[in-house]
Amino acid sequence: MDEFDALLLSIIEEVFRYSLGDGNAKMVFDYLERKSCPRTEIPQKLGTFSYELRRVLDSEESRVERSRASVQSSALILEETIVRMLCTCLGRSEVRLSHVHLDEVENFPFEDFIRRLKEAYLAQRGDRLMVHLALVQASKMMVQEVKTYEEKEKKSFDS
Repeated sequence: MDEFDALLLSIIEEVFRYSLGDGNAKMVFDYLERKSCPRTEIPQKLGTFSYELRRVLDSEESRVERSRASVQSSALILEETIVRMLCTCLGRSEVRLSHVHLDEVENFPFEDFIRRLKEAYLAQRGDRLMVHLALVQASKMMVQEVKTYEEKEKKSFDS
């Protein structure tokens, strides 16, 4: 599990415990486990996670009532909370999310939005790695230039 997935899983657990309580959060995780979406695999199975979360939290009857009243489902509220907390955590890590806007949460399926956040996160990590590699290469070139200069100076001093 990579750093992003570990952070995502930690946030999901925190949101569930805070929103549902420890006992209900455990029941939801147990349900997900029975539906082939164990806790540790949630980051790789976001579509299944989202689908099963809706099944366990939103009954058919309440979905009809919510759609008439334009009220969001419990599962959608939890997903939006997870995305917002993830954005906050990534923002603290100085991850640029300029092409992923938080107000787009409602317009994308949960798994697509998380995928876009992860791509932005990994791209920035890749940018930092490229900068680091460029600095290492520049340092090596400078060391080589200093050695070359010292060798020339030594030869001219010896002559």
